Amino acid sequence: MILGCTHYPLLADVISEYMGESVRLISSGAAAARSLCSYLIANEMCSDARTAKTEYFTTGETEPFARTAELMLKRDISPFLTGIEPFDKGGNI
Repeated sequence: MILGCTHYPLLADVISEYMGESVRLISSGAAAARSLCSYLIANEMCSDARTAKTEYFTTGETEPFARTAELMLKRDISPFLTGIEPFDKGGNI
């Protein structure tokens, strides 16, 4: 079963228990990250870990996002968080 939403891995234990041992869960986010990593390595596009930086973006309210992220990541991301406008406020991508 492919966990197609970025939020589903947070519920992976519950989903797995419900679906049973015969169903393998695949995180689409993790699969995309592995694919991107392979692409970056193959095209020599990896950054130097000493100069790399992490940035976070949200189309929602920044303060609630930062609080939730701190609970999950166990660190304050607010200095690296930027609020951005959605692509299309009408709900279309």
